[in-house]
Amino acid sequence: MTLLNGDLGGVITAYSVDFGQMTEQQKDGSLVKTKLLIKDIIREGVHEYAREPYKNIIINDLDEDALELLEYRGTEPFYIPIEHMTGEVGNMTLEGSTIFYKHVGENNCTGVRIDSLEDEEYDKRIELGLNKSNEPLKLYPTEELARAGEDNYQTIVKVQTGDVVGYRTTTLTYAGDLIANVGETFVSVLDKIKNMLGDYEYFYDLDGNFIWQRRPTYVNVSWNTIVQNEDEEKFADNAMYNTSVTYSFENSRLVTAVQNNPATEGIKNDYSIFGIRKTSSGTEVPVHIRYAID
Repeated sequence: MTLLNGDLGGVITAYSVDFGQMTEQQKDGSLVKTKLLIKDIIREGVHEYAREPYKNIIINDLDEDALELLEYRGTEPFYIPIEHMTGEVGNMTLEGSTIFYKHVGENNCTGVRIDSLEDEEYDKRIELGLNKSNEPLKLYPTEELARAGEDNYQTIVKVQTGDVVGYRTTTLTYAGDLIANVGETFVSVLDKIKNMLGDYEYFYDLDGNFIWQRRPTYVNVSWNTIVQNEDEEKFADNAMYNTSVTYSFENSRLVTAVQNNPATEGIKNDYSIFGIRKTSSGTEVPVHIRYAID
């Protein structure tokens, strides 16, 4: 990590760098800016600033595509009919005066404007969270309507300014400007990406590989100790045999904290220490210790 955090490298020196996009000059002299994938920013940055070969850079749990939420910015509400049985979405309309029919009795029905429904009669499936009374929102309303001459019933979604009405597929790029100024390190770039994505972490493993991955949590990792043998008997097995994590405290030794603060700032490319030591018989012999920093 010292090649990324500024101890031995990774410092932005010449000028401010925008890691989030690439600028290309066209034949006519115009400039075209292209957003870079977050996965490529991490891989190329670690390769450049830490001089890590690509084979040592392992990026997990990070796709090239993402879902971008779409927010309605119009001033007037619009309405979306949804088939009650199939969930098929019909054509949206800004015409609140559109007439649907609801059954009043066994053989009677009455026409209603879709903008005249009570708030609780609209389909709430696109809304998230709680309503003003902190009660869970109903997924489907009790009011079901039908178009004239049709037997299939539909529910109506009312979309207002600020509502999230869907999503579209987009490339996973950094939201905003990913700029590192002079004196900052590439670790600051990695931290900005990590903070934007949320539940991610990065580190070097014991084999010297740079790892980027989603943090393991109880939300996305589950353990089940219920197993079934060949006779179809079910029982709870010891968690030590069927989980990916095992705690082993041998010889009554329990390490609760480890601290290591190597002084890497003064280390150069390589240096040697010469000295003399005594053997068990008292004879003095020369010794040579060499440190090579790659």
